[in-house]
Order: sequence, then C-alpha cells, then structure tokens
Amino acid sequence: MPFFIRDEVRIHYNFYNAHEESMETILLIHGTGFDLTSWKLILPYFLKHYRIIAYDLRGHGLSDKGPDNIDKELLIGDVAYLLNQLEINQVHVVAHGAGSIIAILFGAIFPERVKTYSLLSIPVFSSNKTLAKFASYRSPMIEGATSTRALAEHIISNVTLYPQDSPEVQRLYESFIKVSPQTYFEFWERYLDFHQDIFDLFKKNTIPTLVLTGELDPIYPPYLSSLITMQIRNSRYMLVYGSSNMVFYDQPLETFNNIRRFYESQQVVIRDVDPILKDLHSEFTIDVGTNEDLINTIEVHLLDQFQVCVNGEAILSGWNQRNAKALIIYLVFNRSVTRSQICDDLWSNTDIVKAKSQLRVYLTHLRKTLRDHEYDLLIMDNEHIHLNAEVKCDLIDFIQELNRAENEGDFNHKAALCEALINKISPNYFRNLSDDWIQYLRSSLEDRINKLCKEMSSYYLENDDCIKAILFLEATLKIHQDEEVIRQLIGLYQQRNLTKDILRLEQFLKNI
Repeated sequence: MPFFIRDEVRIHYNFYNAHEESMETILLIHGTGFDLTSWKLILPYFLKHYRIIAYDLRGHGLSDKGPDNIDKELLIGDVAYLLNQLEINQVHVVAHGAGSIIAILFGAIFPERVKTYSLLSIPVFSSNKTLAKFASYRSPMIEGATSTRALAEHIISNVTLYPQDSPEVQRLYESFIKVSPQTYFEFWERYLDFHQDIFDLFKKNTIPTLVLTGELDPIYPPYLSSLITMQIRNSRYMLVYGSSNMVFYDQPLETFNNIRRFYESQQVVIRDVDPILKDLHSEFTIDVGTNEDLINTIEVHLLDQFQVCVNGEAILSGWNQRNAKALIIYLVFNRSVTRSQICDDLWSNTDIVKAKSQLRVYLTHLRKTLRDHEYDLLIMDNEHIHLNAEVKCDLIDFIQELNRAENEGDFNHKAALCEALINKISPNYFRNLSDDWIQYLRSSLEDRINKLCKEMSSYYLENDDCIKAILFLEATLKIHQDEEVIRQLIGLYQQRNLTKDILRLEQFLKNI
C-alpha cells in the first residue's frame, strides 16, 4: 500500500493510471468520517479517461492522525506535499462534503495548481451560528464515546439511498468507525473556525467550479446549495436526481457524466452576458453569508506592536489587566475551545477549579474590553467558548506564508516567498508576549525559518550565487546568533573583500 511520509506521519494514497502521462489528473478528497474507498463506485468511470489520485485524510482510513492539531495549514500542506511528491503540477479537484472545504482552501493558496473544482454536497451554511448549531447537534453523539458508531448510524442513514443492510452501506460503516471521536470532532471544530473564510474565498474565486447536489439530500438540500452557489464566482450548479448526499455513491454514472461535461465545457468560448441582463440578474442575488451574525471583524497585530481592532476601531485600553491580552491571542488561534483546554494551556500550574473560577472573571473583563454587548463576539456556554468574528492576524498570515514557502517546489518561487518572509522579521517580533504556549510557537517558527533560510543559502552556494546565499544566512541572525553561521558569513565576506561586514561580524562574535 503506498504511503507518503510527512514529518514522520504516514498518509495513505493511491495513484491510478500513474504512467498515463497524456491523461489529465483528478485529485479526489473524501468527506469527514469516510476514506478513499468511498470513491469505489465512481472510480471505474474516471479511470477510462483520467489519472486519479485519492488519499485518506489524517486520522481517516489508513492515514495516521499525527501529533499536530488539525488546522487549515496542515490540511493544505498535506495536499501540496502529496502533489509535490508525485510531481504533479496541476489537477482537477473533485471533493465531497468537508473535503470541498480543503479543496477551496488549497486553491486559494495555490490557484495555479487547480484547473477546476467539482464540489459534491458542499457543507456550507448561511452563517457561523447556523453551523455551530449543526455541530452542537452532532457533538453529543461522540462526546465521551470510545467509538463513532452512534454518529455513523445518524450520518450514513442520511447520506445514501442504499438500504442500511446492503454491502455498500456496510462499507461506509467500516470506514467511519476507523475515525476516532476526537479526530472527527477536531475536524469539525476547525471547519467552524474558518467557515466565514470560505464565503470570502467564494467571492474572490477565479477557478471554474461545479457544485453538485443530490435531489434527496436531507443534510444540504438543493435549495440551500443553490443559494450557496450564487455566492461562488465562476460557478455552475447541477442537481443529481435519484440521489442523497453522496451523489457519487448513489448515482456514480450520472455524477461522472456531469463532471466530464463540465470539463469539456471549459473548452467552449462563452460570450459575455449583456450588461443590462447582468444588472437584472444582480437584483435577484441573495447575499448569503453576510448577515448580521458574520459582519464582525477582529484584527490582532502581533508581529510588531500589540494592537486589537474590532470592526476597524482600535481597542486601546484594558489589555494589561486580568489576562485580557493572553486570552484574546489564545482565542484568535483557537476560535472554538473548551474552558478546560484554556485553563490547561494558560494556567497549567493552577488547580483546575481555581483556574476555571479565575477564567470566569477574566472572560467578564474581556467582554467588557471588547464591548461585547455591542458585537456579540464571544459565544459561550458552561463548557465551550467560541470567537464569533472574522479574524485577521498578521502572525497567522505570516504562518500561512511560511507554510507556502516550505511547500513550494519551484526554487525561484520559494526564494521570492522566503525573501518576503525575512523582510517581515524584526528582532523583537512578538517578544512582548510571555505565555508559555506562544513562546513555544515562537520557538517553533524560528526553527522553521532558520531551517528554510539555511536550505536556501545552501542552494545558492551550490549554484555559485554568493550574494543570495549571504542574504539568507544574514536572515538567520535575526533569530539565532549562531557562531557557525557567523564564521561562514565571515568567510564569504572575506572572499569578496568586504572589510566592513567582516569587522561587524567579528564584533558580533565577541558579544555572544
């Protein structure tokens, strides 16, 4: 069985028709709870015309979960790493359910690598609040459970029209119960975190997109999917008759035909719509995803001076009291979290009962600081806390850019991404934040940047580009005063007779 290894985590995949290089390539991304075997019924139709890559998401099928928390950078990185390992530059993406979210996120970072999207039963609701209700309805089925069996019984009965005692349904159960309750819940928590981001990406989408919905889908019914599709630029919507949610399972041939016709239609030149007709059409557009639940934006600056803005207005006071700064930063990185998890991550040395009591006080102060009575930014119950806003954070953007640089296969593009990153680094970037978890994050980022810069420097030295090599070695000194690197730089400057730089670094050595 083929696996690729990423940071010691095994990800299971299959590559069909791998040697048929004249064929276009399709990447299949399955939904949460299933695995690559869910494509079994439609696969024979695809294989007559295309090369096919299918893989198991982390913690699904035969793939390891790995030690890292699920986040969008990890999911995007897995796709990029797989395609890089197989030396595939561009694919059509066919994705089911929550796999569609991964597809969209990947295409947003690597649009040049995605030729088209075919999104099957995309799991998007009109607001974060609606999705939160949907997730809370499912969560009691797995909280405290050792198996996803109860959840599987609920979901599988709603995703296919096959009889519950059929071999086709039993195959779905076999894949679903391989997923731990913790992994399933973690995936859904992350989808909740970036649900609003998906709407923003819809409106900027430039990739040709097909949305397919089952006529009898009770989870994401046709009227809902059609409204969602209205928000996706460059998209079309098709209904698959005689099917529930898993259109490729209930009606594999019809689903394949729709996708193939969609691919073929990309070769047809379509005339521009008359401006008057376009204006008339716009009057019918329902602005899904921008209702009152979703208008709040919270922007947090961490790379340089700490600052928080809510809906464009800076919140200047209250951050140095009652752990407000630590809490808001934690919630920006963990938008849906339990009270126990916050206490464990921020105050692990404090008795849990006392820590939870203090947390109630801290949250009251944070709500007051954020003027939460105006914005309803924090949704809380006795156990869970959710930051209900579109989040913008320069440090999160920085991490995403670092992920892209690490995953980029073309060294010219990689170099440009790396240069942009190192220009954003200052010696004091988020040093004023003292919590253990963020200092651990800082240390981890520094190690990754250091490794990346050394990799780029070695590449340029091998290609006799001393100036570029020096640029990346100097960048490492912003984060690690490495004596070996300093001596290497002195040697490079001596080759170029740059006395001023030699003296600067020799003084640097004396101060270490």
